[in-house]
Amino acid sequence: MSLFIIITGLVLLIAVPVLIGMMVYKDAKNRGLEPWFWALASMLVPYFIGLIIYLVARSNRKRLRCARCGQTVEAGYNVCPQCGEPLQYTCQACGMPVQPQWNVCAKCGAAQPQGRTALVTNATAEDDPGKRIWIMIGCAVGAVVLLALVGISAFAIVGAI
Repeated sequence: MSLFIIITGLVLLIAVPVLIGMMVYKDAKNRGLEPWFWALASMLVPYFIGLIIYLVARSNRKRLRCARCGQTVEAGYNVCPQCGEPLQYTCQACGMPVQPQWNVCAKCGAAQPQGRTALVTNATAEDDPGKRIWIMIGCAVGAVVLLALVGISAFAIVGAI
């Protein structure tokens, strides 16, 4: 058996899952998900199924940004943890949360001020700090798989001659 095939096999079996686990840990921690669970799931579930499940689960979470400071916030936050800015308007009459575009409160019917701007904005895909890294991981995994296939094919051809 060739040394190249052994090294390629070790890279595929050890280094790639560990690298993916490290990146998933960092990404899950930034998104407020359970980092150890997702890192281990992405590393240990075979055939990249754990990574695929993580990518689907993380995409279902709505990402918002504080309009004042740009900090990523959760949908249920009342104030920004970074700058302390309120993240939702409340009715002056009853204190219930109201949307900036509402003319009246849905609970008590009190008139609301007009011309309010949103206190949170939707985070876009370009705001994702790990986007470049995920692309690099995908390219690296693809390159390793391609090299492994070429190496195995070359070994099979040389062995057949």
